[in-house]
Amino acid sequence: MIAKKLVRIEHEHGNRLLPKVFLETKAFEDTCTPWKDALVIKLLGKTLGYNTLKDRLKKVWKLQGGFEIMDNDDGFYMVKFDQAANREKVISDGPWMIFDHCLAVSHWSP
Repeated sequence: MIAKKLVRIEHEHGNRLLPKVFLETKAFEDTCTPWKDALVIKLLGKTLGYNTLKDRLKKVWKLQGGFEIMDNDDGFYMVKFDQAANREKVISDGPWMIFDHCLAVSHWSP
């Protein structure tokens, strides 16, 4: 992206330890596009492994289609759905409980 001049890096006061990254608007939009319909989830008060959480979500949500889940560290996950109706179901049919802990669900935003 730097070679294509889509990204520019400057250093605050010339200090290489304080980089500022500037991304061209189109490049930013293109990077965000795959995630525009994703949800961000976090299980409050409990930490589960990736596979355990995914299995529990399948059982709790009972969706007609599938979904992809991506671990974003600190207990936050991105979820993309095969069908828009499933995404709306997850947003509107909560609250969702897993092992007696509330699952926080929100729309992804850049």
